[in-house]
Amino acid sequence: MMLKNNSEFIADLKDVTIVDGTATFSFAIDKKVQVPASAFAETDLRSYIGERVGITYVGGVYRIRRVSQSSKKEKHLEGE
Repeated sequence: MMLKNNSEFIADLKDVTIVDGTATFSFAIDKKVQVPASAFAETDLRSYIGERVGITYVGGVYRIRRVSQSSKKEKHLEGE
């Protein structure tokens, strides 16, 4: 799935792969979003894995944001 302009996709991010200039975001639901790899640095993307994220595409620019605490972080806090 490619994002249309002025759209956002929100879900829990499971993984990010970069192949042939395309970053593919894999989410906990069975949905994948592809964006040009040049839109984000790979090291930045990996820090979002396990988080609930929103990916927006507005005015020809992609952005990624954290929407809420991740279940991964919540489980860590419960174990303390």
